[in-house]
Amino acid sequence: MNILLVDDKYDVVYGIAQGVDWAGIGEIRLFFAFSGKEALDIIEKNHIQLLITDIEMPGMSGLELADILQKKKADVGVIFLSSHDSFRYAQAAIRLGCYDYILQPVEYEKLQNSIIHVLNQMLLRKKDSADGGQAQEYALRREHAWKEILLHKPAYDAGLIRDILEDAQIYLRANGLYRVVLAALFYHRQPLNSWITKRTEKELMERLRGAFPPSARLVADFMTNGRQCVMVLEDGDLVPAMEEFLEDGAAGSESSLAIYISRPAALAQLPLVYQELNRMIADNVGQYGGVFEYREAAEGPQDELAVSDMLAVRKWKGWLLDGEQDRIREDILRFLQKKDQARKLDKRTLVVLAQLIVSTFYSFETCSAEKMLTNPQILDCLDQSTNSAAGLLAFLDKVTAQYKERVLLNEKDGNAALLGQIKSYVGSHLENPLNREEIAEKFFISKDYLSHLFARQEGMGFTQYVNEQRISKAKELLQNSDLPIKIIALNVGISDYAYFSKMFRKSAGISANEYRILNRDDK
Repeated sequence: MNILLVDDKYDVVYGIAQGVDWAGIGEIRLFFAFSGKEALDIIEKNHIQLLITDIEMPGMSGLELADILQKKKADVGVIFLSSHDSFRYAQAAIRLGCYDYILQPVEYEKLQNSIIHVLNQMLLRKKDSADGGQAQEYALRREHAWKEILLHKPAYDAGLIRDILEDAQIYLRANGLYRVVLAALFYHRQPLNSWITKRTEKELMERLRGAFPPSARLVADFMTNGRQCVMVLEDGDLVPAMEEFLEDGAAGSESSLAIYISRPAALAQLPLVYQELNRMIADNVGQYGGVFEYREAAEGPQDELAVSDMLAVRKWKGWLLDGEQDRIREDILRFLQKKDQARKLDKRTLVVLAQLIVSTFYSFETCSAEKMLTNPQILDCLDQSTNSAAGLLAFLDKVTAQYKERVLLNEKDGNAALLGQIKSYVGSHLENPLNREEIAEKFFISKDYLSHLFARQEGMGFTQYVNEQRISKAKELLQNSDLPIKIIALNVGISDYAYFSKMFRKSAGISANEYRILNRDDK
């Protein structure tokens, strides 16, 4: 099927080209034009069967383009796109025999459903050919009808489903029960951090179609995107036949075949059970082969605490601050391999792991998730992290690299600048507990590096520096205020009055009260 996309805006054309799942529609060859004149030239030189065109274009509008094709009696179906919900445009489009009229900005899923529907309508309008093409057209019509039923969101109601089938000359028992089977081939399975999937081999799927028991009559089958085969059968006991098929080594030694079988369902429920199977295959991030029958009582979500207990999550932050980020990757990879060996690596587990990575790497006050996750590359990796073990490890590597960049940036700013920031923070938070671990975490450095920084730049440890700042502020308050000494001690973060008195005398050589008497401005 040759389809021509026409719009004077490049981003619209390429947006549609990338946004629509063309492989899910069938074997499509796309052509692009950015004006009506260019579109006519392409149509004259190529056998274009469907035209998707904007109406409002400079030079030659989409309506004028369709009018020319109609006068030439060109056998081209037309779908109009328009930014305006105009009755005049819609009326003209109907007069020109268009199949659909869609408002922009276009919803790609809606456009895809429209294309499938239009292809069905076009096949119905064609006259039976005398050269044997009738059977091929009939097969295509059946395939597009089933795709329209199963892939459409939201699902059609029972009446519309039956109308679509009857239009394609497909007649099924109204009270019959059917099963959907979805088969996916995972080819050349590699180690966890480099899994790849190749396209489905049509020969294998042909053998699969012949493996069903006679009691389960095949009523429909089609490929979705080159790696999944969808089949609809009358209800029957499919599991034993499929298990026998796999035991015969159908998938070969370098690939694994996963066969998902739905529950028995009435015709109107087929879109729902198809979505259930899609959720099952999405959950199989371990790419395990086998026969998987749908069960109502699905396993609940992985408990985050249970996953954490199988990992050294409590040590991750310490490893980060001590510059041992690679130990986190080793811990996660070991966990993934263990789950994979037990054939229990699923999407829900990866979701929990991604959450643990985010909460660890982005828990620092100076490096919040809101700031760090504004990076489009990080967001894209996060989106892919729950699709496969490789995706999760790629996300971990990306955030680890970002973490290291931030540490290097802090070092480039210079120790003096970093020290100045820490000292400023300490000076404005003396009333709070200030321990070495807390300050190191806030400034994205290890506690040992914090001690080293103060020893080298200030000639004293961090705790000694904090204590000197507390006494310095206490002296200032004693000299410039009438606050009781116990309140002053609390204001500089020392709740134990006896300890405060001892520390003040050690620093000043006299008591706090004596210091106040000697240094008051109004004495």
